[in-house]
Amino acid sequence: MSLGPSSDISDALGVLLNASGAILRPYRTDLVAVFQKIDGSTNSDLSLPTPVDAASLGPVENFVKKLQKDLKKIKKLLLQAGDDACQNKRTWTTEDPRIVDIHLAGKKSLPENILRRGLSQRSLATEFNDWQSITH
Repeated sequence: MSLGPSSDISDALGVLLNASGAILRPYRTDLVAVFQKIDGSTNSDLSLPTPVDAASLGPVENFVKKLQKDLKKIKKLLLQAGDDACQNKRTWTTEDPRIVDIHLAGKKSLPENILRRGLSQRSLATEFNDWQSITH
């Protein structure tokens, strides 16, 4: 939900600040033009590093395209409260819920299920490390 041009610019700046240099390099010319517009300059004394290997951007571009495809779902998930984002609609009483969460999240799962799977995996790994440090 956009509140106007300044909100859109703020959102865009947030995305740019969190992006890596590899993702931003293909947009170098546009970024330099924006910086020149801000500074009011027309010269090209702004220098950004040029990409070392343009062929290595293929996987990055694919990743960005996948993120852009699910951007609305991701934003919705990130705007939810932590408990709501991790809430699972099913109740399992006989098995550790972390195991259930891991099994429920497949390759084409909802972002909420993927988040729960990651948190469950981390929780189990932490518990295992604690157990291992006690027993060894």
